[in-house]
Amino acid sequence: MMEAAKHIIWTLSVMLGLLALGGCHRRPLEDPADYTSIRVKVNVKGILNVTCDVYNEKIPVPKIEPDAMHVIFFDKKDGSVAAETFITDVQTDADGVRSLNGSISIMPGTYKMLVYDFGTEATLIRDYYDYEKALAYTDPVPAMVANQFKTRVDDNQVLYGEP
Repeated sequence: MMEAAKHIIWTLSVMLGLLALGGCHRRPLEDPADYTSIRVKVNVKGILNVTCDVYNEKIPVPKIEPDAMHVIFFDKKDGSVAAETFITDVQTDADGVRSLNGSISIMPGTYKMLVYDFGTEATLIRDYYDYEKALAYTDPVPAMVANQFKTRVDDNQVLYGEP
């Protein structure tokens, strides 16, 4: 009787061991299958107004104070969009530096990142789902500026004057 119990326990142990080996999924520790939540923080002080040198000194340079930013991560291998989010949590630190914060869930990997101000009237974004072709541009004359300096000569011609 004792011999039969040992045999049953040994057989069950071997079967459980084989079942456990068959149920294991080996994967590298540095590349987990789960998404990872990362925190994105954009320091507004680091954003440059690249058009500031083409403005007439009499026309005020717009202050850069975004309320929302579009963040897109592109897979480096195939250029596809891996994840995207809009960050809107505005914070100001003790030094008065403004930043926008937010979280995004993404698979571990190597990515290219595109961040742009989402919510400007004058700046338009084209092809933002393609990292290599993304382009930020403005209309030739922003409507806000054009309306301030618009003068009509006759019905067919519109003139714009500088202050």
